[in-house]
Amino acid sequence: MGQGEAINAQGVELYLASTPLQVLNAVEARQALGAHNARAVLILFQRRWEHYAGAAGLPETLTAAFDEVIPLHLELPAPDGKPWGAVNALRRNRRSVLRILAGFDSHAIRMVLLTNQWNRDMRYLAAKAGTHIVFADDGTSTASYLRACAEWGAAADWRLGFAKRGRLVNLAAASLYRLIYGRFMPRSRPNLMFTHYRTLAEEAGFPVIGNEYRWLRSTYGMGQTGTGSTAHFLGAPLVERGEVSEKEYLRWLREAVEHKPELEWTYVPHPAESDRWLERVSRETGVTCKRMQVPYELSLLMEARPPSVIASWFSSALENLEMFGVGCELWAFRIPDGSLASDTLSRSARDFYNRRGPSKGQIQVHDLRS
Repeated sequence: MGQGEAINAQGVELYLASTPLQVLNAVEARQALGAHNARAVLILFQRRWEHYAGAAGLPETLTAAFDEVIPLHLELPAPDGKPWGAVNALRRNRRSVLRILAGFDSHAIRMVLLTNQWNRDMRYLAAKAGTHIVFADDGTSTASYLRACAEWGAAADWRLGFAKRGRLVNLAAASLYRLIYGRFMPRSRPNLMFTHYRTLAEEAGFPVIGNEYRWLRSTYGMGQTGTGSTAHFLGAPLVERGEVSEKEYLRWLREAVEHKPELEWTYVPHPAESDRWLERVSRETGVTCKRMQVPYELSLLMEARPPSVIASWFSSALENLEMFGVGCELWAFRIPDGSLASDTLSRSARDFYNRRGPSKGQIQVHDLRS
């Protein structure tokens, strides 16, 4: 019986996720908050190609935590840039969400847990379910969300997510959702945060239960001490999502791996990074690219010979591995201020680096030259 026993005494618990990391956090929430006699249902919100690829590679150890796994196929609004196409796609997506929800007795749903606070379809389902809502971790964006909630309150749901470039497009998208889905965002605010960022949640005024990854650590242990000749660099989809140019990203990456050129570097891409892009990364930097089919934290604990160094730009994986006390060096390379297009991502990066500092834990922050 989890800590959420009083919340979920009986009935159905819905866990909403898209990526392998989100599924891992849903499993942790299920173990920490779920009731043993409740039916736990994982709903996979699938909109992008990486969501489908991630779902296909989910290990049984993750899906076994749930009584049922339901895929929810959604459309990308206006991939051709036509506004009327976006309207029709959002209408079809709304119907798909309601169709999934209609498969459950509304009085039996005791909890809805979201693993992406910015996913409007997840928020809409939670609002329509009209029950206890829990937000779980989704990487460093959760930390930025909590910081924004502390600063702006409920207005954070609408103020963040607008890029410096393309601001009008994002504003139009938010307005379309509001027109077609209604005023669902205020009704989908969390009653509880289940997060690694406990202090930030408390500062934002949310009730909170800490996510300490107890299931992951009890299942896979603490891993081995890193070897002396290999290193992993955890990538980010900054190019794929229009945050920086390919040229700039590759320049940063070359500078990062040159920090210790004697190591054998492997680039571990984010699921959203395309094969085409990875071919260029490997060709122009000389690093080997290797996809992981499970969250990196899980794959590392399964490694027989883990790397001596794990590096990234700003990543929740680094913070989680620091919490685990892994026997590897953890490096974060500071992206220069003003380099990212998105206000949300810039905030995530800034908050991550601010949480690190001299003598603040295992993660070492290295500055890029420019």
